[in-house]
Amino acid sequence: MDLVIVGSVATDRLHLPSGVAHEAIGGSCVYAAIAATKLGIKVGIVGAIGGDERATKIVEFLSKFPIDLTGLERLDGQTFFWEGRYFEDMNQRETLSLSLGVFADFVPKIPDQYKSAKVLFLANISPQIQMELIQSVNADIVVLDTMDHWISSDKENLLSALKAVDLLIINDQEARLLGGSNSLIRSSNKIKEYLKGGNLIVKKGEHGSILFTPERMCFVPAYPLENPVDPTGAGDSFAGALLGAWLRLGLGRECLGEAMFYATATASFCVEGVGPTKLAECGLEEIEKRADVLNSLICRRWDSNPHVREDTWS
Repeated sequence: MDLVIVGSVATDRLHLPSGVAHEAIGGSCVYAAIAATKLGIKVGIVGAIGGDERATKIVEFLSKFPIDLTGLERLDGQTFFWEGRYFEDMNQRETLSLSLGVFADFVPKIPDQYKSAKVLFLANISPQIQMELIQSVNADIVVLDTMDHWISSDKENLLSALKAVDLLIINDQEARLLGGSNSLIRSSNKIKEYLKGGNLIVKKGEHGSILFTPERMCFVPAYPLENPVDPTGAGDSFAGALLGAWLRLGLGRECLGEAMFYATATASFCVEGVGPTKLAECGLEEIEKRADVLNSLICRRWDSNPHVREDTWS
C-alpha cells in the first residue's frame, strides 16, 4: 500500500451562498483519498460508518474509485453528519448541526496489510489516538493534520505525537495557535522544532500555501478561480493530492515544493463543485495543466538584475 489515510467519513448538508442546500458525501478520508487516487497511487482508508442508509450511499460512492476499503468499519449506529452554512466570504462558515454518530467513540484499527504503507496520513483525530497509530504502523513517512480544538485542549499529547511526525499540514490560524505567536513566520519556525522531520506546510486558503523545511521556505499561490462554489474538503483534497504527488516524485524533501503545485491544482477542482463532485471528475492531465498555470503565476526577477545572486534560480 502506498498511502493509508485515517480520518472521518461522513455526510454533509451544505448551505451555500447561492441559497441552495445540498447533501454530499464528506469527511477527511473521502476527500483526501479521492485526491490521492488522481495521482495514480494505491490508497487505503481507515474510518467508521454506521448502519444507516447514508452509510450505504457512502460505500456505493467510494466503490467507484480505486480505494481499498478494508479499513472502513461499519458499526451499529448513525454515520457522522455535519450541517453548515457558508457566507459570501467563503472563509467564514457556521456549523448548524453536528452529530458524530459512530465516529464519537471510534478507535481506528489498522488492517495488517496497511501496516507497511509507505506513507501514513493521520487526519484530524485525537492526538492520543494519533500517537497510538504511529506506534502501530511501520510507515516510511508519517504525516499529520490537527485542528484548533486539539491544540487548545490536548497540546501535551499533540506535541508528543509531533516528535514522530515527518510532515505537519495545518492552516495559518492553527499555526499561530500552535506556535504561540501572531507572527506566522515566527510560529512556523517554532513548530518546525517540534517535528521529527522539521517539515511544515501552512495552508492559507485563497492566499496559497507555504512550505517550511529545515533548509528553506517557499510559497505556492492559490489557483485563481472566478466562481468558487464550495470550499468543503479543499484542505483534505490538498493533503491527499500532495501525498500522492510526493509519492510519485520519490518522497524526497526536495520534492515537496513541486508536490504542492499538484496539491493546489487538485484542490482548485474540489472548490468548483458541491462536495467532492468536481474532484471526482478531474483527471491527471487537467491537474498537470493547472499546476503549469500556477508555476507561470510566480513573478521572477531578470537574471541581469545585479541584486540577484547567480545561483538564485539554479
